[in-house]
Amino acid sequence: RVGGWGAGEEGPGTLTITPVACPTPGDECVDAIAVGDGANAIDTTGFTNSADPNPTGCANAYGQNLADGWYSWTAGACDTTVTVETCDGASFDTDLAMYDGGCGALNLLACDGDGGDAAGCQGFDSKLTDVPVTAGTTYLLRVGGWGAGEEGPGTLTITPVACPTP
Repeated sequence: RVGGWGAGEEGPGTLTITPVACPTPGDECVDAIAVGDGANAIDTTGFTNSADPNPTGCANAYGQNLADGWYSWTAGACDTTVTVETCDGASFDTDLAMYDGGCGALNLLACDGDGGDAAGCQGFDSKLTDVPVTAGTTYLLRVGGWGAGEEGPGTLTITPVACPTP
């Protein structure tokens, strides 16, 4: 409903409506997609470059982490270690980072650009090995491309060390 403020306030005009785009799940930290133990299908096609800064000091040819996707994973019933990887499961050159602390307070735990140096991981894929995790804590995983145009489907595999049998 459009009207004038008072009597005699009328006439032609233009009403402009600009819709706000809905966020794409996984495109930013606050919209992270929940993933679980084992193989998780991912696809960063069309994702934007994250507003969050890239980590520094990463090993193995860590690139720009462009067109990055965000995923959240919650550790199981015991304190343990976890391996997170895109080894032999991505169609592009991946960068991988793992954080705790939540969006806006990210604390880098580990990052990798070319896990091909690790056994069982082809070059240009990423692998984080034996990262300590705390039972029940949710962690953020960031998967992006080494450079421009590096995006697409893949598999993010999460393998925690099993909890000891009581």
